[in-house]
Amino acid sequence: MKLLLFIPILLMLSCQKEEGPKSRPSTLTQKKLGGEITLAHKSGEWKLSSTNGKLRVLYFGFTTCPDICPMALTKLSKVLKRLSPEQFSQVQPVFISVDWKRDTPQSVDEYVDFFGKGYIGLTGSESQIKKVAEDYGVFFEFVPLKDSALKYTVDHTSRYYVIDKQGNFYKSYSNITDEPNFIVDITTLLRK
Repeated sequence: MKLLLFIPILLMLSCQKEEGPKSRPSTLTQKKLGGEITLAHKSGEWKLSSTNGKLRVLYFGFTTCPDICPMALTKLSKVLKRLSPEQFSQVQPVFISVDWKRDTPQSVDEYVDFFGKGYIGLTGSESQIKKVAEDYGVFFEFVPLKDSALKYTVDHTSRYYVIDKQGNFYKSYSNITDEPNFIVDITTLLRK
């Protein structure tokens, strides 16, 4: 008998409108990307601001990267070849190595020479690389390789970071960016 009384009460309670949690503002905020870069080049210290007046396209990687970096830099070179000589003279492609353990300014410079004229290759100390990576939202992580002469590889973000002529972060593009749209954006920014 008690069970028969309990069932209607249970049903009545289950049909009541439940007050959910009150909506509250999100605590997630998007960090503004960009900032000055000061790293080592084969000819000495290099600053991003030293190329103000040019559009900069940054790519982060490392010289012993077996696949993603060469493909991304080849794609960037292909895009840049579609620009007129006048447009190309206003663009500065920059490769930043996140592998401070193995890459030197000289080795990075030699590496970027494979991808065409005009590239600047940079690296730096652990603290410099970590700061630039944080400023630009770049993830990287050293991953041990067993039974390899290289001993480790580096997992990293694969994106192009476009900095406008005034030194402001404009946009980042994934490694698989649709080339025609990327070119339209580059040429539009060059006209500004």
